[in-house]
Amino acid sequence: MFARVSLANGPPTRMLSRVNIPEAPDVDFCDLIRSFAASHDNFANVYAERHGVYQTDFRALVLIKAGDDADAMMTAGRLAQALKLSSGAVTYLVERLAASSHVRRAVDPADRRKVLLTCTQRGGDLVEDYALHIGSTLDAVLRDVGPAERQQLRTALVDLAGALEDGAQALAPEMR
Repeated sequence: MFARVSLANGPPTRMLSRVNIPEAPDVDFCDLIRSFAASHDNFANVYAERHGVYQTDFRALVLIKAGDDADAMMTAGRLAQALKLSSGAVTYLVERLAASSHVRRAVDPADRRKVLLTCTQRGGDLVEDYALHIGSTLDAVLRDVGPAERQQLRTALVDLAGALEDGAQALAPEMR
């Protein structure tokens, strides 16, 4: 498990992905969210490594599977944008995923310049298995949380994610 109690330097803290967070009600939410994000990334990275997939390749599989599930096929260009990679790097990534039978690629019949990406059964199963593993891990923590509190948590997480997306979009023009 990621959490350990440490009494070495004062009050108990939880060690989450190597981030010390005091267990006090006034802890900054940014620290908690940063720790949660780091723990989530660590979980995904360990899962990917255990299954012989590079971290970036696994992130790509998750994005491609999300496109499959939404009937909005992922293109190599959109994948490059989402992963912040060059077109050459995405070409190499897609070649690796196709060679390992995780992804199928096809030329878009409507625009032959575009490459459409879909998960194979193997790639889709890997992403779904990951979702089951992380879901059961989180459910074990949340099993004693009532439905009303779960709904409040769900709403807060959706709102926080939206605020971070909006903040990132607001910063994007400054980065150019």
